Amino acid sequence: MNRDNAVKIVFILLNFLIILTLTSAAIGQDKAKKGVLDLRNELIRNNTIMLNGEWEFYWGKHLRPPDFHKDKYPVPDIYGKVPSYWINYSSKIPQIKNFGYATYRLNILLPDNIGKIVFDIPVFDSAFRIYIDGKYAGGNGLAGENGAETMPEYDPFTYEHTVIDDTVEVIINVSNFHHRRGGFWLPINIGTPEAVIKNLEQKKILSDISAGMLRSLMVFFFVFFVIFKTDHSMLYFSLATLGMLLRSISTGTFTVMTLTDISWVSLIRLEYTGSFIALIFGAWYFY
Repeated sequence: MNRDNAVKIVFILLNFLIILTLTSAAIGQDKAKKGVLDLRNELIRNNTIMLNGEWEFYWGKHLRPPDFHKDKYPVPDIYGKVPSYWINYSSKIPQIKNFGYATYRLNILLPDNIGKIVFDIPVFDSAFRIYIDGKYAGGNGLAGENGAETMPEYDPFTYEHTVIDDTVEVIINVSNFHHRRGGFWLPINIGTPEAVIKNLEQKKILSDISAGMLRSLMVFFFVFFVIFKTDHSMLYFSLATLGMLLRSISTGTFTVMTLTDISWVSLIRLEYTGSFIALIFGAWYFY
């Protein structure tokens, strides 16, 4: 195998590793049906489960827990597939737009005596607040009903909840007036504290490995270019890995947020800059 073929194989493997890192959390079955996720027969004590499937979806409304305990129960516009951007519901809700606000709701049926569970809560586009069994569990930014009231933010977190009844209600208010697409685009995971911690550690390790490999290869091939200045393919490959590195640390586990205090706008710009650099110089390399 000659050098060029070896480099191409490395480049393809790196792309696969980055895609795996960024999408591993989105792999799972859609088990929720019409706003109810039945986990009574699931083994969740040693595993994490994604809350994927059909959630109640209310467009143009920020409903709170008391709204679902009145005499007149709110009727969802649709049962929207989660995870998904809400613009994908446009065939059923013609008035829906990328910019706007909405409420998602799900009831989770759990086995008896489950005790404590932990919610692994990702980011939403582009601000949200979440209520679990009627209590405010956290959020990102400010979820408002217009651009002036909304402040976007990405900051994944976990929330530990003590299960009292066999049903857990999850209500999420999402607002988007800043990103090109809005909605619930990453899955929420639940599980025992031990299972969720283990899953988070595995994702972080995979993300760190990806970033470390990209950083090493970027430097390695740039040194090759410095030594052999006539071989521009080494420079293109080095810059392509730089772009992949920038994107990998600004998505997924958001490694860049542990390195510096970065605003939401700068984070998004870093992500898209990395994508364009990887695409342009990756294409030049293969050309």
